[in-house]
This record gives sequence, C-alpha cells and structure tokens, in this order.
Amino acid sequence: MIAHSEPSVNRESNASMSDILNTFIAIDLETTGLKPVESEIIEIGAVKVENGEITKTFQTYVKPKMGVPEEITRLTGITFKDVRKAPKIESAMEDLLEFTGHLPLMVHQGRFETRFLSEASHMPFGGNIHSVRDLAKAALPCLSDHRVDTLTEFFEIEADSPHKALQDAEQLAEIYLGVVEILKETPLRLKQQMLQLLQGTDSTLLPILVQLGNEAVKREMMSRISNNGADLDHPLFNVGGEEPRAEADDMPTRPIDVEAIGDLFGETGVFSKKKENYEVRYEQIDMAKAVATAFNKAHLLVAEAGTGVGKSMAYLAPAIHHAVQNNRRVIVSTNTKNLQEQLFYNDLPQLETSLNLPFSYVLLKGRSNYICLNRWNAAVTNVDSIFSENEREGALPLVIWAEQTKTGDISENNGFDISRNAGLWAKICSDSGYCRSQRCRTNGRCFANSIRRAAQKSHI
Repeated sequence: MIAHSEPSVNRESNASMSDILNTFIAIDLETTGLKPVESEIIEIGAVKVENGEITKTFQTYVKPKMGVPEEITRLTGITFKDVRKAPKIESAMEDLLEFTGHLPLMVHQGRFETRFLSEASHMPFGGNIHSVRDLAKAALPCLSDHRVDTLTEFFEIEADSPHKALQDAEQLAEIYLGVVEILKETPLRLKQQMLQLLQGTDSTLLPILVQLGNEAVKREMMSRISNNGADLDHPLFNVGGEEPRAEADDMPTRPIDVEAIGDLFGETGVFSKKKENYEVRYEQIDMAKAVATAFNKAHLLVAEAGTGVGKSMAYLAPAIHHAVQNNRRVIVSTNTKNLQEQLFYNDLPQLETSLNLPFSYVLLKGRSNYICLNRWNAAVTNVDSIFSENEREGALPLVIWAEQTKTGDISENNGFDISRNAGLWAKICSDSGYCRSQRCRTNGRCFANSIRRAAQKSHI
C-alpha cells in the first residue's frame, strides 16, 4: 500500500507544470465497471511524453478479486486468463507511481480515472489529473463528439500496441498534443477569455491554459480571427435561384402540374434515375398529388401515412414547385428539431440535386437557439457577477465557438452541454426582451436577425 500526503503530491507536481504542454504522462484504465466502489481495474496503460515525444511505456494487467465479466471481455478483449497471474492492484499501483513520478497525468474523462486511481492507491490524485476530453471540447467544439476514437480519427493517429490500455494511452498522448497545437494557434484574446472563466475555480485545465497564455505573450505572434457577420454562403443560408417576393394573399396562383408531381416519384421519374434500386411507393405518389392539389386550390389538407412511405419528399417536392413557380415562400414547421435537421441536411439537398429547379432554403429556429454576442461579451467581461463557478467551467466550449460560428445556432456546438447548462445558456442566448432594453453592440452581427432576414429571401 502506498500512502503519500496531499501537500507532497501537489507541491512536487507543481514543479513540472511549466512543461505541462509537452512533458506529461498519458494514462488509460480498463475496468470491470464504471463505479470504483463495486468495480476493479484490470489493465493499466501509460506512456511518458518528454518534449512532445513518447519516450517510455508502461503496461500491466491487474488481478481482480471478482473475475472479468463476459461483457467486459467483449468490450476490451481481456479474459480471465490474461489477468489470472497478474499482480494485485497494490503492487500494480506501486509500479505505476514509480513510472509516473510527479509529472502531470493526462486522461480522457478526468472524473472517471481520478476516482479509480484514488480508490486504488488511497492518494488524492485529483489536482494532478487533467481531462483531455474537456480540453478538446473547448478547442474543437463543433466536432461530432469527443470520444477517443473520434479524436483519433480527427488527428489521423495510428497506434498498434497489442494491449488495449497501452494503445489508448498512446492515442491519448497524441490527441492531447494535437489539441494543444490547436490552442496555440488560438488568438491570445480568446485564451485570456478562457483564463477569465477558470480563474478562481478548481479546474485542472487552468495550468494548461496559463502556460498557453504565457507562451502566446512571449511569442507575440498570435493571429486574430476576424468575422464580419453571418455568411450567407454558409449551408444554413442556402439561398439559390430567384429571390421570392412578398405578395398579397389575393394574388392569382399559377397551378402546379399535379400529374407531373406524381410522375417525379414513378418508375421513370427523377428519383428513380438518381437512386439505384429505387422502389416506387404508390402511397407516396398519392400523397404528393394530394399536397399539390391542396396548393393549387389553397385548401387545408391533413395527410397521414405510415413509416417508410416517404412523407417528407411527398410534401417537399410540391411545396418547392409551388414556391418557385409562384415566387413565394413556403414554411415547413416540424414538431422536433431532429426532424427539422433531417429535412434540411438530408431531404432538401437530395431534392436540390434531383429536381431541375433551382430553389433556396433556410433552417430557422426559435430565437433562444441562437447566441446573443452582446450578452455573451457582457458576460465574459463580468464573469464573477454573471456566472457561477460551475457555469464558468461549462462556458469554456463557448469561447472559440462564439468567435468562429457563422450561424450562432447552439446545436452545432457539441462541446457545450445545454441540458446541464440551461441556466447558463439562458443568460447569453438571444432574447427579445434584452434587445428592447439594451443597445446592440455587435455591429449588426446578430444571428437571430440574420437568419430571419435570410428566411425572408428563401423559397422554403
């Protein structure tokens, strides 16, 4: 059993913090479950990185008291045969501590590894363990997710160790170095905002950002990101074709060809020509023709169809023809954001390539889905009075994103957990009441208004 006092661990680990960007230990654990009280470590992998290069590796299986569950074997490939003659956890931790010394420890999640290592060694590891995932969320907020395999693919990292924990540790080291390089290229002003958010918190990302800031000041070579507003060439502002004009409701409507709409979905239609193994669905044809008829007669229509009929295409195709032919706008309102995004990112692009009919479309959400840069800038200027400590850490993935986003739509930021930070988001999202009471200082860079203006110029 190894027992070190907390002051000793923290004091000596601080001595190596000046090299935290390129000298550290990356660690990965394989366990029999997620809770250290009822689960055990069965493999430890670690690599030592010095001056940005892996110089030493460490790997050991650990003999568990309760065996290896079949589910864990399926996930990790580790069998009881692998761990049967392995050292017990006390011996494995002695070897690990000798390998790590007092260098900072890089792990993927942070809390997970801290709990297991602290339980196994009875040492307060917390202040010396740093979450690469949290750092990656700040540096790469729009990545689809921040799992090890996603980050490995993003940085094009290869590792071929036969041991899973060691391979993951090698990948984690390269991921951290990659994330650090991205943050080095981030303007000093944004790094200062990150430091303002974390100053006074117990976040273990603070020493990393401090050194990044210090290096940036010394080099004085940081480039500044400039963004002059929402870019209408961005996919969320897909404005093509002739701009629809506002017309009175009593203006005559040019009817669309109902039979031609039905033919689009037939055996010789445009969709059949574009898609291999196309299957004609007669319910879809009937619905498309019914929607077209409703447009022509300005009638209300309620249509119900089962899964797999292709309802979205059945109402979008006639809607597009009606909008373009009459130079008008058609609003498609969905019950969920998921369906809204499916239409925008999947169905409408398919129609754009299939129909010989230039048209424009815009994804429009409620005002509260967009960040208000006026409120955000005010918040990061007055961090202590506006954000709680937890909110300050939660806001970290917003810093780079708020500078770079061209839509302001929070759904594109996968580093920010809006479900856990609803109160934080309410303080910085677009709000009509705030707009009425405050002078806008964003020089026209208002995402909510920009998307609404784009919507006025779109067909769908």
